[in-house]
Amino acid sequence: MLKQPPAPHPLLDDEPRHPKPWERGVTLDEAVTWMIANEAGLDGRAIALSGQAAQPVLKFLRAAAQAPSDGQRARLASRAKAALDKLNSADHEALFEHVTARIGELTHASPSVNPETGLQEFASRLVNEPPLPRVKPTELPSMIQSPIPGGVERNDADGNGWFGASRDAGTRTHKGVDILASAPDDPVFAPISGTIGEHVWTSNKKNRRIVNIEGTGPYDGLKARLFYVDPGSLKVGTSVTVGDPVGSYHDVRAAYPERKNMQHHVHMETLYDGQHVDPATLLPNWKTARPST
Repeated sequence: MLKQPPAPHPLLDDEPRHPKPWERGVTLDEAVTWMIANEAGLDGRAIALSGQAAQPVLKFLRAAAQAPSDGQRARLASRAKAALDKLNSADHEALFEHVTARIGELTHASPSVNPETGLQEFASRLVNEPPLPRVKPTELPSMIQSPIPGGVERNDADGNGWFGASRDAGTRTHKGVDILASAPDDPVFAPISGTIGEHVWTSNKKNRRIVNIEGTGPYDGLKARLFYVDPGSLKVGTSVTVGDPVGSYHDVRAAYPERKNMQHHVHMETLYDGQHVDPATLLPNWKTARPST
């Protein structure tokens, strides 16, 4: 009895229709890669087989495609190229071909640039280009997103969660906003698009870990700091987009057992060019109890 030939991989057949990834029996990594590639202006079906390895490249490329200025677009495309160069071109031929061509389109460089030698002309233009003036935080083309969906400001008997609230008997002020969480291990999401910075601890107390996100694209110059968040396996240098998961909420009350009335919350700070700014001015439709003075 003749054996039936194996079924082709759903990404390699000749079917002319391009249905959604979840209709084709592809893996989760392939589906995510497919969709990010489409958002970056690429043929996601053609490069989905590169899977998770392609996603850092594609996220930079997606941000470049959405960047509001030529300078930001060039810088993000350069980072996409650097991420691409970390991969083996023999293992990701379609990815190299499509991404290199797309970088050429975004930077007005030749799409036939050899991926092994890099975008030399493009790199030279970047070195000689003067830095762009940064917009003020309130003029960002995209507002930030609450790291906890449906964000609500924390205010309880142990303190107010608005920016500038009194702390430690008036010896300092609150440099961020406290956003209510329902329970420990709640997922926490990126409020801005950017690159994950170093995970740090503020002290020796439990559950005071900080996830830092350095803004890119329209968030260039902005930094978001999320306190009481466990980043899990999230690695420093990972590219994230607004709404991507960046960790889970740690129980803040374990850090302050003496504060019996403190509600579960994530503390978020935003800095622009190193200076703290009120996150409430960047969160759309944010309701705050802060006195209007």
